[in-house]
This record gives sequence, structure tokens and C-alpha cells, in this order.
Amino acid sequence: MKRRSLDGMHRLLPAAALALATNTTLDFGIAGVQKGGTTALAELLRAHGACVGPHEVHFFSHARSGPEPRWRTVHDRATRACAAAQPRGFDDPAFSFYGAGAPAEVAGLAALAPGLRLVLVLREPIQRARSQHGMMAAGAKSRRVLRGRPLEVLARDELARNGTRDPYDVVRRGLYHEQVEALAGFDLHVAVAERLFAGGYGAVFRFVGLEPPATYVDVFRRQTKVPSALSPAALELLAAAYRGPTDRLYGAIGVVPEWERWYADRGLPATRVRR
Repeated sequence: MKRRSLDGMHRLLPAAALALATNTTLDFGIAGVQKGGTTALAELLRAHGACVGPHEVHFFSHARSGPEPRWRTVHDRATRACAAAQPRGFDDPAFSFYGAGAPAEVAGLAALAPGLRLVLVLREPIQRARSQHGMMAAGAKSRRVLRGRPLEVLARDELARNGTRDPYDVVRRGLYHEQVEALAGFDLHVAVAERLFAGGYGAVFRFVGLEPPATYVDVFRRQTKVPSALSPAALELLAAAYRGPTDRLYGAIGVVPEWERWYADRGLPATRVRR
């Protein structure tokens, strides 16, 4: 397993060492998760000197042609768009979700790009599901899929289906332990979305090869929307669905205090893992 880091625990490599540590001219990728703040993070990095080229590249979620042709397309688009001196990357909020269901393709990409660094932004999974449900209600195509179902009914239907990955899965996208395990072959930095929302950007900047500035463009606060209401039924169902998987995630990355406080404020039982 390659190096894995959580916010605030990644050692900064000097620029020369970063250049030597990679066999690709594409330096990093924002690998998920959907509704975790990936678009805002890409905008923030662009505003401070990185070049985040292709947006939402859908690396694993589109046609299964094998990783090499798609990697070459993403790589070429990003390198053409970016100056040589910039840290260069891509943004794919579905990368980790679909990658967890395509282990051979993930392994193939890791072999093609052994120096690629991935940032995985994880948001508390119940709130992430609520945000996705709101996004679905706002889109013409996704509204037809939603058919007016509240979040708890959509989630219950998904759990009953228990099939292959679907673009409109609201529960399975929050099974983060699967996604962290799937990306273990990469140099992976796990960022907590709630810390980014609060302005804790420094660790991500260092990881992608940028020196943190004295002040930041306030991208996250500008993009944050008032969330839709979370019904007691949805809260109960999702809390039960995520408790075990979140324990497994904590076993890999440690407890996320921001999530635990959110659970405590709503009378939800604490997770069993304590590290």
C-alpha cells in the first residue's frame, strides 16, 4: 500500500522531490466524492496557481475501454491546457465511487501513472446523501428518476435493489471505506470536507505541490447552499446504513471529530471505533 494521509498529517515534499517522485507529467487528481466539495476545491486550487484541467472526466463511469486510452485522453487534455511550471491535475467526483467497483481498471491506472497523487474529499455521509437528493430534485433528467420520492424512500429502494453501481445511488456513494481501500495503490490524501468548508486548506495545498498562501479565495463559503430538511425517517435509515461502514472507515483513517459531534447533536449513537 502506498502512502495515505489525512488532513494535517502529510509531510510536504520540496518541489524538486515532487518532480522526481512521479513518472507522469500530470501531478494529481481530485478523486471524489460527489457532493463533497470537489468542484469548489478545483476552483480554489486554480485560483492559487494549480491547473485543474479536465472537469468531471468520468474516468471509470463511462465506456469500459480499459484505463490506458482514457488516461491518455485526460493526460493530454490537462497537459495541453497547463503551463509546465504549474501543478497539473484533473477533477472527477465519481472516480472513487466507480473505481471501487472496477479493481482491475484501478490497478491498471496505478501501473500507468505510478506517481499520481489523489485527493479524496469525504463529507459526512448522511449530509452528502441529503445534498445529492437535493441535486437530483433540481435536475430535469434526475427528477424523472426521483419521481418525487423523499430521501428515505429513495434510499430504501436502493438498499432493496442491492445491485450494481448506479449513477443515482445515494447510499452506496457514502460507503467510503470501499473507496479508500480501492485507491490504496495510489499516493492518497483524505481530506475532510467539513474542514475545507471551515477554511482548512493547507494540507491539500501542500499535497498537490502548492505553498499555502497567507489568505485564500473564499470559494467554499461562496458555494455552500442551505441544505434541504432531513426527515427523522431519513436520518434513522441512513444512520443505521452507515454506522458499520463508518466504523470501518475510521479503522483506516482515524475518527473524524466533526462527524461525531454532528451525530451527538442529533442523538445518534457514537461509532464504536476510538483512535
